[in-house]
Amino acid sequence: MTQPTLYYLDARARAETIRFILKLKGVAFNDVRVKEIPADLKAKTNFGQVPFYEDENISLSQSLSIESYLAEIHGLAGNTPVERALISQYVHATQDVYNPYYRANGEEANQKFKTEIAPKFLTRFEQHLKAAGGEHFVGNRLTHADISVFALLDYFHQQTHNNLLEVLAPFTLLQKFYDKIASIPSIAEHIQTRPKTRL
Repeated sequence: MTQPTLYYLDARARAETIRFILKLKGVAFNDVRVKEIPADLKAKTNFGQVPFYEDENISLSQSLSIESYLAEIHGLAGNTPVERALISQYVHATQDVYNPYYRANGEEANQKFKTEIAPKFLTRFEQHLKAAGGEHFVGNRLTHADISVFALLDYFHQQTHNNLLEVLAPFTLLQKFYDKIASIPSIAEHIQTRPKTRL
């Protein structure tokens, strides 16, 4: 069986949740990282951009679509329409945190992100996690929602040049949630061995 291949830039950013899902499930895959998208890869992808994922059944673009596909085939999707809708809600909410950070240009925008945007969403994430029992966002098992929020928190941990870790300090339940998933052996190994990148 041919190994799946994930194409992305040499960064965590929009591909790291995909990597976490694959690592969590013990899936061997080719993690192809490029500095720029070469013409042959651009022509190969569905929309001329990365991330782009291929396995023996599908060639797929768009990070959330790739995540959802992998969650479905690896048992991280919801069991009911309600669970699937709630998982999708949390996964999409993470994008409302990433996107303004990626767009922040300059100290004023970065400060607004750290003092207004991020705390607003982290507060809601922590409230929802507490209401769900403090272990998982949806149901009583690990799902795509958990891995997606975990990846967001991990992104904060790694953005040392902007000191995003200090933004997480008040959110002790989220930190406990992060530490628990980070201690899963396959996840811990990935965090320790992945390339160190700015984004």
